[in-house]
Amino acid sequence: MKEMVSQGKFRLDLFYRLNVIPIQIPALHERKEDIPLLIQHYLQKTNDKYQKFKKIHPSTYEVLTHYHWPGNIRELENLIERLILTIEEPIIFPEHLPQSITGQVEHPEDSTLLAIEQEFEENFDLKKTMEKVERQLIAKAWKKCKTTYEMAEHLGISQPTVIYKLKKYKKYF
Repeated sequence: MKEMVSQGKFRLDLFYRLNVIPIQIPALHERKEDIPLLIQHYLQKTNDKYQKFKKIHPSTYEVLTHYHWPGNIRELENLIERLILTIEEPIIFPEHLPQSITGQVEHPEDSTLLAIEQEFEENFDLKKTMEKVERQLIAKAWKKCKTTYEMAEHLGISQPTVIYKLKKYKKYF
């Protein structure tokens, strides 16, 4: 701010009014232990504001904790609000996060595998876990591919099977 005052971009009198007790707050990426608490706070605040009941999967917390957060808390708050308003599923998974976040995670991990492991540990139900994996793969292929034939080729299944599975999981897209 001192530099802005010297450049004439910030009023000197306002600078002195604000500079009574300078407060230094480290950037969010330097306070990783605060990130899950802040996510929970903004999740509750936004759920209450829009009368939603969304939850965030533990693997999503993991991804968000390892993100660099160049926009600090405002970026985090805006992301949580956007996810609650745009994701139709009741639980927000890493796959729902924008590429700008998942592509810049400091320690990228296979979040899908982590989500599968945690889901299996929580439910210990092979059928449900396998269905979840299948749904996630179909959803990723749906976003990536232009046709059901291309999806079938990428997934290694027949095109009629792709159509069947799209109909089966259509409420998740």
